[in-house]
Amino acid sequence: MAELKEIVTENCLLRRIEAGDANTIFEIFSSPEVIRYWDHVAWEDLSEATRYIQDAHTGFAEYRRFYWGVCKKGNGNIVGICALRDYSQDHKTIEILYALLPKYWGQRIASEVIPKVVEFGFNSLDLNRIHATTEPRNAASTKVLLNNGFKLEGRLRENWIYPGENPTDTNVLGLIKSEWVQSKT
Repeated sequence: MAELKEIVTENCLLRRIEAGDANTIFEIFSSPEVIRYWDHVAWEDLSEATRYIQDAHTGFAEYRRFYWGVCKKGNGNIVGICALRDYSQDHKTIEILYALLPKYWGQRIASEVIPKVVEFGFNSLDLNRIHATTEPRNAASTKVLLNNGFKLEGRLRENWIYPGENPTDTNVLGLIKSEWVQSKT
């Protein structure tokens, strides 16, 4: 696979993230609203976005991370990211994650792109399992995953500590290829 495959949905295009996306990626991951339930603090410098893009390209070259910029059709500017990371070819597993600029929340973008990224994972990478984690207070993200066939598998107690907060739990959700195939019939 020489280039990261573009993914097209009804209203979106998922494409390789590029250096020109750094400002938007910085806007996403420096937003307190977005980062509230992530496992790292808000970015403070544009260089973090540049490093993120470089890491995405390196991860793809090493065939272990697959990061897409999510664009609304007809506009090449990204409104978010969707990614598969921590690919284990031996175990046929990967983690899915996504983030959107807050002004695009509630527009069903994640619900539209997740099935196509899952399809890529199961068909192109021959995965057996795709998993995700959410913070229990992030009900919207958990709901998106559940509505896309993921099952709540458990909770890691006091797994994350956000700056200035007490420890919080982490939901673990998973989707197995055989269940996904069965849901398609």
